[in-house]
Amino acid sequence: MSDERSPMDEAIHDLIDANARARAQLDATDAMLQRGIDHLRAGGGVVDALRLLPIAQRRQSTQDAFQEVILARHRLRLRAISACTEEGLSPARIAEIWGISRQRVVQFVAEARKQAT
Repeated sequence: MSDERSPMDEAIHDLIDANARARAQLDATDAMLQRGIDHLRAGGGVVDALRLLPIAQRRQSTQDAFQEVILARHRLRLRAISACTEEGLSPARIAEIWGISRQRVVQFVAEARKQAT
């Protein structure tokens, strides 16, 4: 068996990795939020908490991580739907399996074909 990853395998791993990075960002955000709660419970003010915590950095890091997940998920969908069409499934059947409209499947197929050229 080859150690080389298939394009589908690669796309799945990319999404798994993006999910892991997003979880790490969410964990870091949760820790920051907990520090904010601790600050407030100790009698600190909201404005002080906002000044003390790296809110802007956390917000941007979390947003970037979410965007990475969205892009990785999209690349996986393109690969999976392309594979389904290569295996002879109709757009209507793919739509039924994925729970999306046939028109959306057709859009994915067109996008995948455009990227392949």
